Amino acid sequence: AGAFAERVPLVVIAGGPTSSAYQTQPNLHHVLPRNYAASQAIFSQITEVAVVITDSHAATEQIDQALVHCYRSKRPVYIELASDIQTAECGLPDGPLSTPDQAVGNNTDRVVSKIIAALEASEQPCMLPGHEIHSFGLQGDVTELVSSAQLPCASMFVGKADYLEQSRWCMGTYQGAPTPDKVRDYVERSDVRLCLGTIDSDFNLGGFTADFSNGETFWICNDQFKSRSEVLDGVDLGAVVEALSK
Repeated sequence: AGAFAERVPLVVIAGGPTSSAYQTQPNLHHVLPRNYAASQAIFSQITEVAVVITDSHAATEQIDQALVHCYRSKRPVYIELASDIQTAECGLPDGPLSTPDQAVGNNTDRVVSKIIAALEASEQPCMLPGHEIHSFGLQGDVTELVSSAQLPCASMFVGKADYLEQSRWCMGTYQGAPTPDKVRDYVERSDVRLCLGTIDSDFNLGGFTADFSNGETFWICNDQFKSRSEVLDGVDLGAVVEALSK
């Protein structure tokens, strides 16, 4: 659950009874009577994909698909293997595991245009990068953005931006009330706060003591953009960061 919330790619592998037992559902130890699907149902709520493999011929494709979802979403997947499937022969994969780049979301271009317009009109902008920058390997692009745009930034509690802390544009850390006065004053007086890969959680906002009432705050995570006036789905964080860094 923690890996799902913080976008950590994790593969959970569990063993199960025999493939025939999934069909007849006898009373077995460590298995809920007449509810063999319980584990998959439970894990499906905290993983990107939860799959039960009871057919060796389908195993290769099912495992590969789970790994692709894990790689692309940077979230955990659950693979449950019937005990007799673990040693059964399976077919060869069609080829090397393919992890195509995620398609740019429908609203990505709109979000980029909105951010650029806001930054160009801003008198005191700042950026607060979060943990998804680490998850999607965007540290280099964010560093380039900070340098080229001369954009003041602060490191957040979740997803500490250690890759920026030597930059002349990094003012320190921000976490609401516990923040040093100079940093807190700058961030909270900013007219545009660009929160890239950052979630508006109690940890990041110092137990919700952060005061973002001044100006506008843009929250851009993978899949979603939020501002004071709208919420947009279909947003690719990597594409947003790449476009802004050019």
